Amino acid sequence: MKKLFVLLMLAAMMFAVGTANAAIAEDPLEGTAGGNLDDSAGGSGWGGAWTLSAGGAGSFTFVSPGMTFTGLETAGLKTVFDPTGATTVRMNRVLESSVTVDAANPEVWASALVEIGSGSGDVNAGRGIGVELANAGSAIVGFGKKLNSRFGVGTALTGTWENSDVAASSVGIRFVVLKLAFDGTDTVATVYVATDGDTIDIDDPTTFTGTATITLTGSVTFDGVNIYAYHGGTTSNGVDEIRVAASYSQLISGSTATKPEPGNNAPLVAVDDDISWQTPGEVVPDSYTLYLRAGDPNFAAGGNIVDGDSVTPVAPEDEDYPRTTYPLDTLAFDTTYFWRVDVVAGVEIFEGSVWRFTTAPATPVVTVDPVSQTVAAGTEVILTIEQQNGTSFKWYQDGDLVSGAVSETYVITSAQQSDEGFYTCEVINGAGSHTSAAAQLMTERLVGHWTFDDTLDAEVGDLTAVIVDPNDANATPATVSFGADADAIVGTASLSLDNTDLVEGGWLTVPGSEDLYNFYPQGLTVSSWIKTTATGVYDDIVSKNYDDGASRWFMRIAGTNGLFRMGSAGAWTNAAINDGVWHQMVTTYNPTTGIAQVYLDGQAKGSASMSPTSEGNLAPIVIGGSAYNNAGWTGFIDDVKIYSYAIDSVTVAKSYTDVAGGTICVDREGLDFDIAGPEVDEEGNPIPDCKVNLYDFAVFAADWLNCREVPTCIP
Repeated sequence: MKKLFVLLMLAAMMFAVGTANAAIAEDPLEGTAGGNLDDSAGGSGWGGAWTLSAGGAGSFTFVSPGMTFTGLETAGLKTVFDPTGATTVRMNRVLESSVTVDAANPEVWASALVEIGSGSGDVNAGRGIGVELANAGSAIVGFGKKLNSRFGVGTALTGTWENSDVAASSVGIRFVVLKLAFDGTDTVATVYVATDGDTIDIDDPTTFTGTATITLTGSVTFDGVNIYAYHGGTTSNGVDEIRVAASYSQLISGSTATKPEPGNNAPLVAVDDDISWQTPGEVVPDSYTLYLRAGDPNFAAGGNIVDGDSVTPVAPEDEDYPRTTYPLDTLAFDTTYFWRVDVVAGVEIFEGSVWRFTTAPATPVVTVDPVSQTVAAGTEVILTIEQQNGTSFKWYQDGDLVSGAVSETYVITSAQQSDEGFYTCEVINGAGSHTSAAAQLMTERLVGHWTFDDTLDAEVGDLTAVIVDPNDANATPATVSFGADADAIVGTASLSLDNTDLVEGGWLTVPGSEDLYNFYPQGLTVSSWIKTTATGVYDDIVSKNYDDGASRWFMRIAGTNGLFRMGSAGAWTNAAINDGVWHQMVTTYNPTTGIAQVYLDGQAKGSASMSPTSEGNLAPIVIGGSAYNNAGWTGFIDDVKIYSYAIDSVTVAKSYTDVAGGTICVDREGLDFDIAGPEVDEEGNPIPDCKVNLYDFAVFAADWLNCREVPTCIP
């Protein structure tokens, strides 16, 4: 074991001076995974453990992994509200001594990480989660998310409330900071809120995304902290890293070592990695005392890999200490290590948090999987992985070995349809092998086209649709009808599911499509012509949809409008489609923007942000109805197309005008000066005509040299 250390004090002196922390109090909310917050007593600056003051015991539990936020030192667990039948729960913990904000002590800060989790309904407005500063258990001021509110600040999580601009309607971790400042008469409480990933300066809370302020009468005194939560159906909202301090810098730096590498809870750490940490911001260390132990967070005597080594800090540069590194000998594979760095400054010892990391196994590990891609034909495609411990590599396309692909990266110089498929990489060494997750490669093309010109065969895609009759009692096997003449908008006929064989409705499924058409997170276009007079129904036009609430997709009539939906997000036509005439409905999903755009008759209508996943989607393509709600399409469907990418607005418009004729002004890009045309509205005002021409110049010229400048033109 290499050791870079000097002994700066005797162990007896270390025990004599004890530990200290510059913050008033902090609790990283570590506990034991699966255990309750009740009676836990982690951190420093407290006069007792967490106790229940309202609600049900065991309602907050410790869960791994803990919350993280860019730029903050965080520990390994968090506490999550799982109410076990109690609607309102408040946990209280007292400080070592009370704190008064007044003329003698004009500023106090507090902070916490607050998470809106991904549990069912936890983003709903009717759920509350946050932290309160309390006196004798009663809240003085609260910060977090109040019931039916945004993130903000109030006299309590149940009291008068001011919202910031940071909403609570999406899953994510927020860093919530409270400042109490005495202004000579009253105490101003200001909250600063940021979501991890926001563009902020972590050292300056005034740059945070949202802020809100209330005024508390006079000076305030508090002697404890509450964790508050509301709603009996909550399962994943929680709180982590509670801190109370005399300054903001102590909230984010303090006196303990920070920013460990490997990061806290880091998995798959290489066995030959070193460890390092950042000097705290509030003290200048004389030395660090380092502990490292395999499998034991308590560093029991004996068996420690590093047991109390004194480490010399790296020399300061411009009065800021850079990272201090401690070289290690080779560690064991697949082992969890716990370590702690105590800061020694004079006679004070600032005990650090316990960090942990787990080393990679001896067998190979793929740490970054190849990425699915949809590209234009002829494009170069690079599929690559990141891995540990591998010595050789094999790539597979749909399970078949790819000849010559024997490195971490596989390059297809000119991707064609024959290159489409699912690619995996097997990483091998003498101890075993590991295969990456599959990445799907698609080329941009029309992948499915059903013309319904007297056939259920696909013109593109080589699949045939079949009829589904939900009425098993029908004596006659169901058949479909094909509309002709006026009931065909494209080609010679269209699909009709209105006939005597399907008196209770029916639809088409496409056998063989269960494993296909799952490229849609990489891009999608669905197009269909429809004609119906149905009202108040929810019949699918085209779908690949289960009833399990995942991000499947469907295009349907919903009431009178058209709707496209993936998961819970939907985009509407914002216009009726049930007027008994032919309409073209097209939906595109662009993975770059995350936007699904609905077009009706060639023109852009509603849109919505979506985050689809195709994982586990074995639903077949369904046309003209839905097994989910046992309903068949009423009316006609024609020319169903599915593309592997989002076609552009010009292509959508042409696909309509090529059939229906007429003209469409697509997106008005570059038409800033299109202010007039040959037509006028009912009030005689010129109507733009999607062109910049002499009509526009005439309007412009009529106002030539008009001047409204004061006092040049208007005395």
